[in-house]
Amino acid sequence: ILPIETLSRTYVEHGYPVPSYFGNKVTNPNAFADPIIQPNAYLGATYPSRIISPSMTVTLWKNLTLDAIGEWQLGGHLLNATAYQNAFLGVWQPCYAVQDKLRAAANGDAGALDDVTALQRARCSINGATRDYAYWVEPSDFFKLRSITLTYALPAHLTPNGMHNASLSISGRNLWTSTNYTGTDPEVADIATNSFSRRDYYVFPSYRTFTATLRFGF
Repeated sequence: ILPIETLSRTYVEHGYPVPSYFGNKVTNPNAFADPIIQPNAYLGATYPSRIISPSMTVTLWKNLTLDAIGEWQLGGHLLNATAYQNAFLGVWQPCYAVQDKLRAAANGDAGALDDVTALQRARCSINGATRDYAYWVEPSDFFKLRSITLTYALPAHLTPNGMHNASLSISGRNLWTSTNYTGTDPEVADIATNSFSRRDYYVFPSYRTFTATLRFGF
């Protein structure tokens, strides 16, 4: 297995976002044909170019408040290295059917690949000589519901003596993600290989957490 830097590299190149992915690119990804490869091609910006964080606060019946924060990250790309490794081991579920068809074609079934695209053939290759990390560089656009907090301000008759106010809050974080990225999480990053690298390589996704908070004002 070649080092990751020789297969899909991230570096600074004049005229491109800083930094960017470069490597082998399938130029006919949706064709039902063998992949046509362009070497050392621009694959996309490594980091998002746009981050949008909408928020909302709604108060009901004067003592119940709902706070919500979302986030779009757009324009970035991520190397799905976990998929690359597991596809080669034959344990990446999206490649199961494709690899069955690749094996059938290798055994002489002329029509086995009639409905398999060039990108699928490249990504799920059963030939170690033709597989490449670069085929797994994907757009990492996503929207996440970062947090929702529901706060109930206790009315005066429920507030303990000696206190001006009291409130109970229940919060949830990372509750929902919308993305076309096929890996673990579009936001994860293993950056151990070099200062410009970014890859999804057996990294835990953001945790979904819930908290409850009771506040008193004296």
